Amino acid sequence: MRNERRIYVDLDDVLAETARMFVELLTELHGKRVEFEEIENFDLSRSFDLTRDQLDEFMRVAHEPERLERVEPIAGAAAALSAWTERGYQVSVMTGRPPSTEAISRRWLRLRGIPHDSVQSVDKYGRSGLYEAEDPHSVIALSDLPADGFRLAVEDHLEIAARLAERLTAPVVLLDRPWNRYAERPGVTRCADWEEILERYPAP
Repeated sequence: MRNERRIYVDLDDVLAETARMFVELLTELHGKRVEFEEIENFDLSRSFDLTRDQLDEFMRVAHEPERLERVEPIAGAAAALSAWTERGYQVSVMTGRPPSTEAISRRWLRLRGIPHDSVQSVDKYGRSGLYEAEDPHSVIALSDLPADGFRLAVEDHLEIAARLAERLTAPVVLLDRPWNRYAERPGVTRCADWEEILERYPAP
């Protein structure tokens, strides 16, 4: 779908401080403490030293609605998105969360005052088998995103940002996080925070 005033924005760790919630959950479930700045790998089985079964259970608990509802917003996100919507842009929240979390994700965005026009589950990490247990028709593949469908994209996963940069005609921003500092990618602009994003792209 072509829309020249549409902005792609990831949810977890771009709008929501999800990894900080994960840190607290790790201590709660396993008695371990890993600081936020020590999460240097997006693969939590490595960053948190969990087995695959432990990680599966960890993620199940992490996606419980009452837990997701308590996640804090990332500073500056609501203000930046409000500025864009006031200028006539549409914010599309494109998340790797499973479709079963859509209702709580929408509720969280609403309660936190974060403007958005849509919430869409995207299979960013090759988890189609997981999504098939829910509603596969409500999930789109990253490769199905229209090349000219956005004016800007904001992500926290370096490799996903790189794939977006290859596919989209729009600028791609990487919000700086500990797990994406291991390299740089062509076409991807790193920004320290939402203030810098809005300063660089006041009108995408």
